[in-house]
Amino acid sequence: PSHVRSYSEQEWRRMLERAGLEVEESRIVEKSGPLDQWLALVGCDGSEADEVCSLIPHRIRGNDVTTSHVLLRARKVQ
Repeated sequence: PSHVRSYSEQEWRRMLERAGLEVEESRIVEKSGPLDQWLALVGCDGSEADEVCSLIPHRIRGNDVTTSHVLLRARKVQ
């Protein structure tokens, strides 16, 4: 419910470049937290939550989930 899919780093780079920005730095940051809070944040419950968990078992350890986030710093091309 929160979104259909996450954009890849390459897709984010292309969008920024098309907007006239130059990517100066990028990194991947992993973040862990309670699975139930994350599911509530993204609007999943019941069978939808079960389906999400079945798609990312490698991201779930006990009651926690680890998510990855791409951070990009870009500047307007001069």
